[in-house]
Amino acid sequence: MTYHTYNTHAIILQCIPTDENDNAYILFTEQLGLIVARASGVRYIKSKLRPVLQTGNAIVCTLVKGKKVWRIIGAEEVCVPHIEIKKSIARLTTFIRKTIVFDVPDIKIFQTLYNMCSYQGFIETIYTHRTLEYMTLIRVMHHLSLWPHTQEQELLLIAPYTQATKEALQGKKK
Repeated sequence: MTYHTYNTHAIILQCIPTDENDNAYILFTEQLGLIVARASGVRYIKSKLRPVLQTGNAIVCTLVKGKKVWRIIGAEEVCVPHIEIKKSIARLTTFIRKTIVFDVPDIKIFQTLYNMCSYQGFIETIYTHRTLEYMTLIRVMHHLSLWPHTQEQELLLIAPYTQATKEALQGKKK
């Protein structure tokens, strides 16, 4: 019996140990939305998926739909974010799980989180990481219609994570 496999970009939001050698993962995927997927044998030292399936990593994964749960059968890293960005993703996970519906894709929110994960720019201070986290939270809330769109906040909502955005958040005049 053959199974249909799905290849998609994903961000690992949370890892939950299940059985002795298995983990369940909460993934935010580009094509499938927020899902729970299980990976077997990833807690073994010799597991090939173990270093890839870490919380906060952006990956390309191969998934198979089982009767009740998705299964991860392959994965490779796209980028490993800075440790402070991983902590920010962990803090944002609670909000995302409470506001986003499971199994419903949302490309804009995925792109916002993916841009945060793959960000390699101004990593200087804890202030910078918090700024990046707040910008991501504001953008996610805006996509969910929980944040108003005003002219003053235009730069926060549409601009990429750049030096101009940093200056705008610090209140500097151009």
